[in-house]
Amino acid sequence: MARTLLLALTTLSLILAATALWQPRPKTSWQYQIDGKEIDLTIEVQAYDIDLFDTPKSTIDAIHAKGSYAICYFSAGSYENWRPDKNDFPASALGKPLDGWEGERWLDTNNAQVRTIMMKRMDLAVSKGCDAVEPDNVDGYVQDSGFKLTAADTIDYNRFIASEAHKRNLAVGLKNNLKQIPDLVASFDFAVNEQCNVYKECALLVPFVQANKAVFGVEYEEDQSKIGSMNTWCTTVNSLNFDFILKNLDLHARPFSQCRTYTKPPAPTPSPAPAFPSASGPAPPPSGTAPPPPPSGTAPPPPPSPAASPVLPSFGSTPVPVPPVPAPPPAPASPVATPSPAEPPVPPPRPTTHLGENAAPALLPSALLLAAILACLLF
Repeated sequence: MARTLLLALTTLSLILAATALWQPRPKTSWQYQIDGKEIDLTIEVQAYDIDLFDTPKSTIDAIHAKGSYAICYFSAGSYENWRPDKNDFPASALGKPLDGWEGERWLDTNNAQVRTIMMKRMDLAVSKGCDAVEPDNVDGYVQDSGFKLTAADTIDYNRFIASEAHKRNLAVGLKNNLKQIPDLVASFDFAVNEQCNVYKECALLVPFVQANKAVFGVEYEEDQSKIGSMNTWCTTVNSLNFDFILKNLDLHARPFSQCRTYTKPPAPTPSPAPAFPSASGPAPPPSGTAPPPPPSGTAPPPPPSPAASPVLPSFGSTPVPVPPVPAPPPAPASPVATPSPAEPPVPPPRPTTHLGENAAPALLPSALLLAAILACLLF
């Protein structure tokens, strides 16, 4: 019985270790740059959507060092004649050209070899350290692809992509394909949309926000005559709790404008030392302080409450000086530094894993350790 229980706990630990992945929530700032050029990391955001093939691992490492996430773009529904794996596609799976996109052709997403290639692309995303993938061109059933793809075929292919991403601990975004959101929102972790204001279809993305999943959206400067001023359409998408930006169709690093103002998190406040004795006696006071000893026979006073964290400026805004909040006696509070206008904004810290809400415990190391211990007990 005990051996069976230990085996079950080991299995559970391995399952927990294998299910940790990033889950972006609404109010996550993002940048979209897939122009094949060096990624501009001076634009401070929480997530960078970048090209899987063109972006080196060193850049993704730099994104992580900033406390941000990397979403890696690839086309899952079209053939691109400049990609390194272009020769892997069978000729029978290549359909009609994509209108307006030179060198691209629609794919037969029912083809087994096409699906194998997409799995290899997600393996590449894992090897580079991507946190998520953005598979594009996944609405072949409404396109003039040259294949008789049905709505059911397209749902099946999207679920295949999502399942394979999750097997690799990659979050995955649903790109456009708005009509099938009711069938697919449960399978995907966020949405990426282009031009919902142009086509008057933003409301179709609401199920993602209702599921507490981010909607990353982009409108293009070339469409401004169709959608009016940025203030107008930003009001619409902000009211829907979407995260939209304004770019140009080349998707260079700049121009870059955000509909929302994203708040910089306060610096962490050190927790006071625990007020209980240890085996070696009471804990020494913090460095640089010398609180007077309590009178004989009296208990030491409780530690002061930490000062309230100031509200810091938003990304890209002019810093607003915030006066320091003094701590109550006996120890004076250290002054709270207010950033100068020249100080670059800093994105929120990047947790190692997300399970459920934005901040979740990092289960992977502890789960693996537990699995190792239990395995030793078993064998």
